[in-house]
Amino acid sequence: MIPTQKQITTFNTCGVVAIPDVIPKEQLKTMGEAVDLAVALRSVGDNRSLDKMSSYEQSFTQCINLWETDIAVRKFTFNSDLAELSAALLGVEKTRIWHDQALYKKSGGRNTDPHQDLPFWPISGQDHITAWIPFNGSKIGGGAMSYLGGSHQSGIKKFGDITGETAPFDYLSHPATKNLTPITIETDPGTVVFHHSLTVHWADSNLSSEARRVYCIIYFPDGCTYSKPWPHLIPDRRQMKLGEAYAGDLNPVTWPASKTLPNTPFGKPPTTGFE
Repeated sequence: MIPTQKQITTFNTCGVVAIPDVIPKEQLKTMGEAVDLAVALRSVGDNRSLDKMSSYEQSFTQCINLWETDIAVRKFTFNSDLAELSAALLGVEKTRIWHDQALYKKSGGRNTDPHQDLPFWPISGQDHITAWIPFNGSKIGGGAMSYLGGSHQSGIKKFGDITGETAPFDYLSHPATKNLTPITIETDPGTVVFHHSLTVHWADSNLSSEARRVYCIIYFPDGCTYSKPWPHLIPDRRQMKLGEAYAGDLNPVTWPASKTLPNTPFGKPPTTGFE
């Protein structure tokens, strides 16, 4: 699947674009059921109420690298349409997966504070992309996402604390971004929202009676390297050296798409953690 020139221009200008009808209805249902089950298995035994959770956990239940431990999820993670769209939006010929993650915001879950993704990741380059897939669509009051349009080109690269433990970085008042316009995106099921790794984004609280069920796949251009000593499940598990390229079983190629699914990497990833 190839994005239109208008969609590419929107992504380049705003740092985010919503593309409708990417995932057919039946496939989305099957995909959602697979991720639901994988999240439930990762969460077995955790029966805490929201008020007993940390502020970070109140924002969402985060399960990383579901593709690695769940074969049913894996075939959706390496969906060729999503991979092709991501590569085309980035304007690159070859991409790899950084990681996938479920971000399920419970009913009553708190907002997710403004942040950029890239400062959380020890990876070189500045052009990485997330495919954000809401299984039920996304509505204001139900954990909808907002984006600061054009912030990926502002020159800002700041760690935005989303744990709720300290005051979040005030991106909206920064001189480089204060004149940019926030964009809140509501979507129907089947729409996928793609955002740049430096686009400032946040989510509202989930005031609805149902969980906000979202699955994300993060892609990066082939050749990116381990850029800084920062805790993350990929370089830590591979015991990487600074400057080493991300490749191999933990970061398999996503585009051009393979006719076979990647092998299961070694070990089992942690169930939660920073993006």
